[in-house]
Amino acid sequence: MTLYKQEALELIQALGGGYMEKSFDLVVHFSDFGQPLITDRVLGCRIKSEEDSHQEGSDALVTKFDLSVIAVIKGGIDPISNLSL
Repeated sequence: MTLYKQEALELIQALGGGYMEKSFDLVVHFSDFGQPLITDRVLGCRIKSEEDSHQEGSDALVTKFDLSVIAVIKGGIDPISNLSL
């Protein structure tokens, strides 16, 4: 997952101390141009590692997170029967 530097800091602040030990869920909305909106839920995310960009130029600074994920519910469809998270 890649976030702008400020958004990454806000996520870390929201998770608090020991943020790499805490799990959280994500809701992701996306669509291709002219297509309907799709909503996925990413369950049981935990930050495994992070890397900050340090570059010159006009590109925004970002933080890349490597996540451990328990399950992804794609478009409302559970990947496993009776998923109870």
